[in-house]
Amino acid sequence: MKKILLTIPILLFAINSAYCQVVMKVTEKYPNGKIRQAAYFKNNRKIATRFYDSREFFIKQKGNIPNGFAFEYYSNNLVKRKEPYKNNILNGMLITYYPNGEASSGVDYKNNRCHGKGTYYRSDSSVKETFECINGLWHGVAKFYDEQEKILAREEYINGYVNGTTVFYYPNGTIKESITFVNHKKNGSAKFYDKAGKLKQTAHFKNDKLDGEVITPYKNGRKKIVNIYQNGRKVKKIIYKKNGKVKKELNY
Repeated sequence: MKKILLTIPILLFAINSAYCQVVMKVTEKYPNGKIRQAAYFKNNRKIATRFYDSREFFIKQKGNIPNGFAFEYYSNNLVKRKEPYKNNILNGMLITYYPNGEASSGVDYKNNRCHGKGTYYRSDSSVKETFECINGLWHGVAKFYDEQEKILAREEYINGYVNGTTVFYYPNGTIKESITFVNHKKNGSAKFYDKAGKLKQTAHFKNDKLDGEVITPYKNGRKKIVNIYQNGRKVKKIIYKKNGKVKKELNY
């Protein structure tokens, strides 16, 4: 997979805050690790402070940040974070880095919020996640990858919530599970497959709970076992013969 971002140029390896237009320092964090407050300095003089909510959504800013980039540094003077500003607003690709100089993320911003495409990387530069966002919320397709950059899962988001079909994959690339989500919960049909791509089971969910028939088929496609659920509780089991006739029924 083609990497969107390059590692930090060699010049930045030795750079320190004295050569930066603006230096950013995180002064307070929430318990979840998100930035609550960050201060901005130019020539060792504080010029601005930015405030965020617990989701790290921008709230307000005091002072002015000039056009260009603001840099946050690790203790060894390697760049940790690079923020682009235009007209006193975070606009452009915000890039964060691992201590080894590899990019850890690259996310498009517009008017102080995530807006566009984003990518998360592992420290070895392999892609971990890709996503799309609008006005600070995930919106569109998100994909998740293993260490070899083989796809693990694909999700669809609307306004920050999983909505649509979520697909999980085996390492060989075949579909493992396909599940319908509505507002971040399993709602609707679900299908489960073996590594060869053959259907193993179908199910139906309502508000994250099994509700309806869970069907395990024979190789010929006919029903083998049907478990019936109501609000997450199994109420009935039907076992079929290969010819399609009922062999046994159990009520719970």
